[in-house]
Amino acid sequence: MAVYLLQNFGAAGKVLRYDDVLGRAEEIERSEDDELGEGFYVDPRRDLGGPHGGGASGEFAGYYETDRGPVFFRNDERWPLGGREFRGEVRRSDSGYEFTLWQGEERRLSLAYPGPLPDNFFFPEDEEYRDPFQWLAKYLPTPGFYACQISLTLGDARRIVATRAGQGSPEEEVRLGQAMVVLLEDGEAREQEEAAAFFLERGPALSLLRRLARSYAARGWDSGHPAVRLFIRYREWLGEGARAVLRRAFLSDPRSHAALGPALEPTSGH
Repeated sequence: MAVYLLQNFGAAGKVLRYDDVLGRAEEIERSEDDELGEGFYVDPRRDLGGPHGGGASGEFAGYYETDRGPVFFRNDERWPLGGREFRGEVRRSDSGYEFTLWQGEERRLSLAYPGPLPDNFFFPEDEEYRDPFQWLAKYLPTPGFYACQISLTLGDARRIVATRAGQGSPEEEVRLGQAMVVLLEDGEAREQEEAAAFFLERGPALSLLRRLARSYAARGWDSGHPAVRLFIRYREWLGEGARAVLRRAFLSDPRSHAALGPALEPTSGH
């Protein structure tokens, strides 16, 4: 896939059409049927303007998920994060905030912005939920950030599931979730049912749930697939991009995909 449609972090009506090959970015109005990719973008000065922000700067930055792993971008510059040697850092000063992307000990970029907009709903310590760069700085080094980057074979997945014993380390839990996705995608009927039961009990990572939605359409599944129960239970976690994928499958053959109906109902959104 070369072109990704990314949701604006703060403005629901805007998306960025980003060409992963050419590094071209075009901000456009969002359509209801847009298949949004995993990730986000911002115009830092406009969208994270804080009390002293300005107008649009024409600079776009954010990240998106690919089959090779997540990619951070600023305009036409791209840094594939799949090697897992990157980390993010946010520093604050009287003049605003600065996000730095580090690869090992090498500074790859620094991006200044005024700061997240005030919000009476969140506590000050929850600022990461209003500032995507603080969110990246917190979660970029963790195993969960790479949950959607699956390289397991079906045999690997079966071994991981067969040898699990209670709650493992964060890395082991990520691998277990990835193994369950592989079983849902490629396993036998019994294994698919067991994997669905696992996620119904413990909940899937957002990126894994949305990957399963894309697999539902790409692999030609129908209402009988166990993943449908996950889409219904966790429909508020699907996001608009995954919901658009499922909606197109439903509209192409409502009878074969009838059970998807509850998953497509309006939600409060995530």
